[in-house]
Amino acid sequence: MFSDVYSQEELMAVDTDEEDRESIARAWRFVQRYKSQYASGFLAGWDIGRAAMLTRWGSYLGWITENEAVGILWDLSQRVVEEIHSWREFAQSYLFGGLMWKLLCGDSSAGSYLGFLADAATDLLTGKQDTSDGQWRDCPWPERRKIGFVE
Repeated sequence: MFSDVYSQEELMAVDTDEEDRESIARAWRFVQRYKSQYASGFLAGWDIGRAAMLTRWGSYLGWITENEAVGILWDLSQRVVEEIHSWREFAQSYLFGGLMWKLLCGDSSAGSYLGFLADAATDLLTGKQDTSDGQWRDCPWPERRKIGFVE
């Protein structure tokens, strides 16, 4: 986390505007409060999930080819299984990361965001009323593999 590398003063550039300074200060306070409660890689699910989303958007918009996106997504999938060990752990990281950024940015929709994601996660895990199973039950957590051979 950035609090282990930089002091709050080091994060504040001379030309940083007031809004960015406030955001950096909120982030600093947040990290100071929670850094002893979570492992340094705890936000890997959030970070890798966002990277996957940006990759899909880039492919959809034509900024990268579908083959390039597949390669990036493969690399991200391997990274996530190195850092995270289950769908539950991934979901905790992703939900926490999303809520953290909403709060750090001063977004007033943080409560509704968490409610929306909780409903979506419930649907994935348990299925909707018209289906018998949750989608995640049909997709086990992947095993880590190296390209070209299995460990």
